[in-house]
Amino acid sequence: MRREGFAEHLEHFEVLADRELMAGFPTVARLQVRDLEVLLAAPENGFAQPFDVRFGKMMVKTASHLLAAGTGVIYGFAEPGEISVLIAPAPEEEEARDARELLIRLVSEASAKLSLLLGGIAAFEGRLYELPNPQLALEYFRWRQEQARLRTLDRYCGYILAKGRAPGADTLQVLADMAEDEKVEIMRNSEIDFEGLPNWQRRGAGIYVRRPNGAAPGEGPRLVVDPNLPLAEAYTEYLKRFFARA
Repeated sequence: MRREGFAEHLEHFEVLADRELMAGFPTVARLQVRDLEVLLAAPENGFAQPFDVRFGKMMVKTASHLLAAGTGVIYGFAEPGEISVLIAPAPEEEEARDARELLIRLVSEASAKLSLLLGGIAAFEGRLYELPNPQLALEYFRWRQEQARLRTLDRYCGYILAKGRAPGADTLQVLADMAEDEKVEIMRNSEIDFEGLPNWQRRGAGIYVRRPNGAAPGEGPRLVVDPNLPLAEAYTEYLKRFFARA
């Protein structure tokens, strides 16, 4: 199910940067690469079109860094050009977390890591959302996975259409007027099977820390990168483990 209008609904829960986060509310951050298309098209970066495996790995490594950097992130979702993270609430005995400080930390850590991987300047811009209940937070990550699928579909179709259209043609408008099955057919006509693309391109990748259940000698927390996320309700069930800790 597509969550039409979810972005507009989400705006009501964006945290103003001049206040503290409230205890007991799920908090997610959405980090977007600034000037993504310029970065991907820059000749010096040498990224393949319409989708570059190296850049996909850079996004996953950047999300992984956020889990390891002491930012409070307990789950990350990496997609082409964006990272979304679930943030653990501060313990009750600690002072309330400052929203501005947290958002600056997340954006700066992500920007620094991606720049280092890229070997050039890359910057993120971010938004922080304090959601009223875990269900809406689960819907947020479902929405991002659906958007990752649609954006990957548009990127492939846009690349195909741009090769056959006159300079200046509005490819984005052409895509906006098309149904999803029409886009899949465009790819099929170019001998690209959309459903046969790697799962992480169509569904995004999940990143989290797995902690051992027992006390096995030498066994400690392990970073997990999951490039084969489930879909729909199965993804909701997959995510619930992280909200039990949030």
